[in-house]
Amino acid sequence: KVVPTKVMAPEQKELPKQAVSMQMKAPERKELPVIEAQVPKDAGVEGMHPIDFKAFWEQNQQNMIVVDLRGEDRASGVIAGTVHVPAMDLLKQIGTYVEKFRDQPIVAFFCQYSAHRAPTVANFFRKSCPSKQRVMVLEGGFRGWEAHDLPIQQMQTTVSQAACDELALKIGQNMSKFT
Repeated sequence: KVVPTKVMAPEQKELPKQAVSMQMKAPERKELPVIEAQVPKDAGVEGMHPIDFKAFWEQNQQNMIVVDLRGEDRASGVIAGTVHVPAMDLLKQIGTYVEKFRDQPIVAFFCQYSAHRAPTVANFFRKSCPSKQRVMVLEGGFRGWEAHDLPIQQMQTTVSQAACDELALKIGQNMSKFT
């Protein structure tokens, strides 16, 4: 009776079955920061969790612009590949930025927590931009992104992380008066 055998080169070894079927573990979803008096997103403004946002951005880099709306609180760090336009500057010149980003199918906004500035700006932008353009907010903002161990670049600064967060909340609360 002939028993079939695997023919292997002398230097090859058969891998155990567990090693052959390695599975990637999905990143753990952590709770996003809860901030008081968050500005609600209007119809047509999408929110996206940092894990989903990163994957979506990687797939749509050529069709997407991601705008960092922070000011001095940007000293917390930055997300590579984003465009920096402070929220008040963008709001003061909304028409200019709608025109500037007109050819981008997807425009996404974030701030420190995406609780006040990002949804406020996204809501105003949505009202002025082409209807076919997707407008998004990175849920949890920079701090949500950072909490999920997604890549950031540290800034050279003497400002503490706590001071950046305190400033972000103060600016955000002032921004929410625009809604």
